[in-house]
Amino acid sequence: NMILEELSIENSDFSMIDFNLGMDGNFFAENVASEKWFIKGKLGKVIAKNISGSMDATTVDGNIEILFSSFSGDTSLSSKLGNITVYLPEQTKLNLDLSSKFENVKTNLPVIGLVSNNSTKAVNGSVGVSSNLLYAHSGDGRIRVFEQKAE
Repeated sequence: NMILEELSIENSDFSMIDFNLGMDGNFFAENVASEKWFIKGKLGKVIAKNISGSMDATTVDGNIEILFSSFSGDTSLSSKLGNITVYLPEQTKLNLDLSSKFENVKTNLPVIGLVSNNSTKAVNGSVGVSSNLLYAHSGDGRIRVFEQKAE
């Protein structure tokens, strides 16, 4: 678990990724597979595109943007002040637990179950039958979870 200021990973395959970013450290990944991701940041952002595996990412003030090429397992994304945006492949089955203390939560997924409880600040429910879980919470940031349409 190294402390880094800037990290960029491309076209790689790992069993586990575990990084602790420095105060302003940014994390970028593209076309990376890992069974498990652990990313801790403070003010920097976490951006990962075309990735697979379950992720645990936290920031204090940094935005988190994840584009999954495949989604499985439990993923937990949290930021005290930053926005969280997640793109999932079409027809991904999963359970959702999305909330923001002060901002809106939006999704275009066909969520079944308790959806938002008449609030624009939370979405809880499921898309299909699955044990996969996406948890995303921000104190003062927006949460966006979108299905990525196949091209």
